[in-house]
Amino acid sequence: MVVFDKKLLASRFKKALSTYDQEARVQARMAKELVSLLGSIKKHFESVLEVGIGTGLLTRFFLERYQPFFMVAFDLVEANHGFKDCLYVLRADAESLPFKTGSFDLIVSNATFQWFTRPKETLFQLAKTLKPQGILAFSTFGPTTMKEFFLEKRPPGILSAQEWQSIKPPFLKPLLQKEWQETLFFASPKEALAHVKKTGALGYLKSSWSIKDYRSWERRYKKLAGEEGYPLTFEPIIMIWERTL
Repeated sequence: MVVFDKKLLASRFKKALSTYDQEARVQARMAKELVSLLGSIKKHFESVLEVGIGTGLLTRFFLERYQPFFMVAFDLVEANHGFKDCLYVLRADAESLPFKTGSFDLIVSNATFQWFTRPKETLFQLAKTLKPQGILAFSTFGPTTMKEFFLEKRPPGILSAQEWQSIKPPFLKPLLQKEWQETLFFASPKEALAHVKKTGALGYLKSSWSIKDYRSWERRYKKLAGEEGYPLTFEPIIMIWERTL
């Protein structure tokens, strides 16, 4: 099991705040698709919790479509989002939540669950904060994501759709599932690495690479080059579940 330092993760995302929205093309498509699919299930939510607000990428799409009476969003990193009215932004860790049982109609999250160190336990705690018939809707990344970085062991939160289903709390009912693969192409390994840094997504990689580490990775990566350039794979997964009791 790969374990990463959450302080390091927060530091990397904080450095990426100014570049995230420009670079996070796959994450933006995930956010739009998540909100669209959610809209096909339910048209209104009174109380909402967003897990991992980041730069507010999902939040903007969500608030364009929904006007909840009360919404709380949190992240490991503080950022100035400029949201007003119904939205309260906190600094918190999803794996240690302060909310009471049955607090929310909806828990929504984009590209965050892959960072969980205890995904099964965290799912259970999140599910308990839902009201009966409340919705848990999230997007995350599956195991083939960034396979070009040749990680030998998966972090605990990088799970397949089937694995997420296998750890789903029994009182959650699946409503919708979608998964796909998407590939970005870059002119060089260096540009691919820069893209990942600008989205803060190096959270489960070593805190620093020696020149030897970098050259070894670069040699392996160069073997993957094709006509379109150097590939970087993503495996988005969307899950929407409902609390049954």
